[in-house]
Amino acid sequence: ALDNTVYGNRAIAVSVSPDGKYLLTRVTIENDGKCAALAEKWKGSLKDCRNGAVVVLGTGVGGGIIIDHKLYRGGHFTAGEYSYILTDQKRSEEAKGYWGMANGAETLAQKAAFYTGEDPEKLDGIQIFDRANKGEEAVLKALKEFTDTLAVQIYNLNVILDLDVVAIGGGISKQPLLLEYLNRSMNELMEHHPIRKITPYVPKPEITNCKFYNDANLIGALYHYGVLKEGRVEE
Repeated sequence: ALDNTVYGNRAIAVSVSPDGKYLLTRVTIENDGKCAALAEKWKGSLKDCRNGAVVVLGTGVGGGIIIDHKLYRGGHFTAGEYSYILTDQKRSEEAKGYWGMANGAETLAQKAAFYTGEDPEKLDGIQIFDRANKGEEAVLKALKEFTDTLAVQIYNLNVILDLDVVAIGGGISKQPLLLEYLNRSMNELMEHHPIRKITPYVPKPEITNCKFYNDANLIGALYHYGVLKEGRVEE
């Protein structure tokens, strides 16, 4: 029997009322981070890349990976679920030991609160970047610590995948200061890399913003629907 559960990514029945009536319609389903990668590959920052990745910063850290011009989903469809990456072995039993918390919005607020002495519950991304853009030293220190952590994980992704471009998405990606500080963090990491001093084979990733910023997942969903339903999309 049909219910409100979505079972697949092809044609399914969708409930349109609580009285058991259904409208048979064709829909497609894909992970939001993977949709962001599809959008950027279609018409965005990854358009000309053979291999690239999108890192979406929000409540956690999501994204998608493009390999040989195609979305890579992995054997269990979890490729690009960066939030699950362990960043601190000593905290493996805590959520804060994983990348999703290390570069989630809550952690940025906590870092800013630590340096300003304020209540993190009263800080949000808009306030933080408004103050950072005004040059508030304590907030800038928190932002740098945040991007230092982010740079390390992007570096790790790049060592594994040897990417052409890494594009940063999510609402926070509209802030030019984020990209400026992230590239500064990456430059410092590469400058002090001991192995890079003796071999050229430690690549530095090119980091940019998603062209579609926080809307990349929606545009990618349109692309996904067009490909599966029509077999093509307009260029």
